[in-house]
Amino acid sequence: MTTDPTRLREMLSSPDWWVAAIIAGLLMSVLAAYVKQGLDRLLALSSKTWRDLRRSQKQDRTDRVARASEDPHFFMSLVAREMRVRFRLICYLVAGFGLHLFAIGLTLGGLKLEGLDSWFLYRAVPTILLLLWTVELWALLHARLQVSEAEGMRRERHPRATT
Repeated sequence: MTTDPTRLREMLSSPDWWVAAIIAGLLMSVLAAYVKQGLDRLLALSSKTWRDLRRSQKQDRTDRVARASEDPHFFMSLVAREMRVRFRLICYLVAGFGLHLFAIGLTLGGLKLEGLDSWFLYRAVPTILLLLWTVELWALLHARLQVSEAEGMRRERHPRATT
């Protein structure tokens, strides 16, 4: 498609183009009104569902913390969960950086692996492992927060008991 200025000037000066533009604009306006109603209903439904989900998650978390503050076995299971998350966090971090250093070593050593996509080895695998590390860090922060809240509640209820 060429952008000849004379052709463009002729097109803009023709009444056919202006009629087509006005009709297209009116049709888009009518279509947008119907689409907007549907989108409004969909967003309202998803927003209500999201609020209900968050409310139930907060209630579950509050129940877990309250139960852990009363039941020493459940408290220990929360602590064990935190330790498992911490261990996975360390594994992902070591594997991600280790693979990255391995790829750098292969590159500096001048070795080329035949039949192996270098982008996948050098970039994708370490990046995926580091992203998993980020997710596990988020999980660790939430697990640690639950344990510390349960510890605080236990200390309030039993000031002389040791944890």
